[in-house]
Amino acid sequence: MLSELKMRAVGRMLPYRSNGADAVILPDKELMKQKRGAFDFRKPRYVSSRFTALEHAPKKFGHLMAAKRPDIAYAVSTVSQVMDKPTVKAWLKCLCGTADYGLLYQANGEGVLKGYSNADYVVDVTTRRSRTGVVCTCAGGAVSWHSQKQKSVELSTTEAEYVAASEGAKDMMWLMSLFAEVTEVKQKPILFVDNMGAVKLSKNPEFHKRSNHTEVQFYFVREKYSEGKIGIQHIDSENQKAEILTKALLKTRFQNLRRQLGIVSQHMNC
Repeated sequence: MLSELKMRAVGRMLPYRSNGADAVILPDKELMKQKRGAFDFRKPRYVSSRFTALEHAPKKFGHLMAAKRPDIAYAVSTVSQVMDKPTVKAWLKCLCGTADYGLLYQANGEGVLKGYSNADYVVDVTTRRSRTGVVCTCAGGAVSWHSQKQKSVELSTTEAEYVAASEGAKDMMWLMSLFAEVTEVKQKPILFVDNMGAVKLSKNPEFHKRSNHTEVQFYFVREKYSEGKIGIQHIDSENQKAEILTKALLKTRFQNLRRQLGIVSQHMNC
């Protein structure tokens, strides 16, 4: 694989026992120590890991987010827009309090690729753009994720969710092509969306008069569904895992979704 791809190690996988079954965990403690050392701030006191006014460290912690911590993707994306407020200490207090957390993949976990897409409508009051959050899971843990503002202004929650669903479909198709390189893909991946209007818009092959202004590129999800490449299902908001990527959440809700993404402490008994 090294002869075909440029690769860089981001840490060791450690053996783990989850409900008596074999698993591996990708811890970020060593990487966290490296990032923390870049700042003149020792022994930061732990604060709740829900979103706070974190800032200023996206360049240092963006790699950590991209490699192992989807639960901080929303914070990284959001605070990178307010770089004029120096609150590095708040950032470190949050991350150092969960430095022993990592992504858990279970040997007996579902081998089916599942995608979750979500949108927070008109989250930016200046540009009136919405935020997209997409996460894909396999073997009990997140394997792909991103949180970003949408590139165009949408006129309804349904359209914003439809755009997010299209982004989710893109991620899933890329992952399926990657999986096909190393194993036989037996089951169709499923994309879960918590907006019924967006689900209907994705499944209906007819041209929708009310959505004819939506950019053509976002009809990707409808095309892949009609081709039978992916399935699309409605999911209630309570079980929408991508919500952690689009908005600030209460502590209990944040921690519950974090666990659903397979992000656990190395010392926790699952």
